Amino acid sequence: MRRPENYEWTPEQVSLLGTIPDSHLAERWGMLPNTVAKARIARGSAAFQFQRRWTQEEREMLATYSDSQACKLLGRSLGSVQAERRALGIKKVGSAAHPHLEEIRTAYTTTSMTVQEIAEKYGVNPQYVRKRAHGRKWQRPDNPAMKTSGLSGATLDTWVAKAISKPPGAAYSSSWEAGGPLIEKERIHVAPMPGKGWVWCAVVVSESTKGAWQEGRTPLIAAMRALVASRYGNDLPD
Repeated sequence: MRRPENYEWTPEQVSLLGTIPDSHLAERWGMLPNTVAKARIARGSAAFQFQRRWTQEEREMLATYSDSQACKLLGRSLGSVQAERRALGIKKVGSAAHPHLEEIRTAYTTTSMTVQEIAEKYGVNPQYVRKRAHGRKWQRPDNPAMKTSGLSGATLDTWVAKAISKPPGAAYSSSWEAGGPLIEKERIHVAPMPGKGWVWCAVVVSESTKGAWQEGRTPLIAAMRALVASRYGNDLPD
C-alpha cells in the first residue's frame, strides 16, 4: 500500500525506524519498504543491521551504562542498544558524569568558593552544582571565609560591589578613594574597641539594617564588612 506524501508518522513509528529492518516495519504498517526507507533516511537514521544475539551479561550492562557507553563497550550500533533497552523495559541510564565532578565536589565541600565561582571555573551551570550537591548530600565546610566576618581582599571588594549594585573592580577595602565615600553614604560607624585590643569595629547605623558589628584590622575592612552584613547578614548566600 502506498502512503500519501503528507502522511503523518507517529512518534512510535519514528522511534522504531532503523531499529528493525525496513521490510519488517513495512509489513507491520501496511506500506512499501521503500516508503519506510525514505522516512528513515529523511530523519538521519541508519539502516538496521542484523547482529549477534544478546547475552545475559550484555543485557545486564544496559542497566549500568548509558546508550553511548554501551555502544562502545559492546561494539553494537546505537539503534540496536536502544531497541534492546526498550524491549527489556530497562530505563535509560543518565549521561556520563562530568569529567571534573570530583573536583567540583572538593571545591564545594572544602573551599570558600561560592556556587557561582565553582560553576564558572568548571564550565557548568550553577544549578548543575546545586543539584549534584543536594542529590549527593554534599556539605559546605564550616569555613569563616563563607561568612561576612571572614571576607577580605578581592573577595570582600566583590561583595561590596554586589551590595551597592556596582560592577566589581574597585578596591573598596584598601583604597580610601573607593571605600571612604561609602562610610558616609551608608552611615557606617567605625571605631577602635579598647576591650578587644583596639581592633577596628564597624556597624551600619540604620533602622532597617540586619547587620551586626563587624571587625577588621583596618577601618576600611571593618566598614566594608559592616556594609556587606547590612545587606546579607553574616551568613553569605551562594
